[in-house]
Amino acid sequence: TTNYFWAGISLIVIAGYLATVATTSLFAYAARRRDPARR
Repeated sequence: TTNYFWAGISLIVIAGYLATVATTSLFAYAARRRDPARR
């Protein structure tokens, strides 16, 4: 039963990490695309 427990925890952690990376990259890409001459 511990296998399913750790599998679920790792799945949640990986999903959260991927979601954070995806949202961060998308936000940075949108900000860069919207205002490229700010930097």
